[in-house]
Amino acid sequence: MQQLFKIGHRPHHFSGTNDGKGEISVTQTFVEYSLFWFICLYLGLTEIFLFGTAFKGLWAAHNHVNWNYDLFFLNHRWVWVRKTIYGLCHVLTFPTQHHHHHARGKNSAKNMCNLLSIYDWLVSGTLAIESSRPNQYGWKQSPQEEHNI
Repeated sequence: MQQLFKIGHRPHHFSGTNDGKGEISVTQTFVEYSLFWFICLYLGLTEIFLFGTAFKGLWAAHNHVNWNYDLFFLNHRWVWVRKTIYGLCHVLTFPTQHHHHHARGKNSAKNMCNLLSIYDWLVSGTLAIESSRPNQYGWKQSPQEEHNI
């Protein structure tokens, strides 16, 4: 099942080509799995589905735009500001955290949740809080993937 999800999620990480010039953008936001849709709608949870999709979608769009305002707070000169945002990063996922998930680097397998980082922190142990932007975005692509729409 995990392999199926990885295959479905892989195109979401193709930002740019292997030349290292890729950037993350809001167009990569809506890669959802039909399993969530099926479960909610099959069980009659229409309101939960609509509210959850709208809220999660807006926060995901917020995390996938090329914003890094959280770096201002994580690197702020006042310690209480740095510690406050660091604590909030354990509950909510902010843009830079999720950008590292989309980057080629040591934290590409971290910050899997794009809304509640508490799951990354307490459940899967994949929380990573960085204080700088990633150097290179996008998963390495095969030659077939690189030139395939």
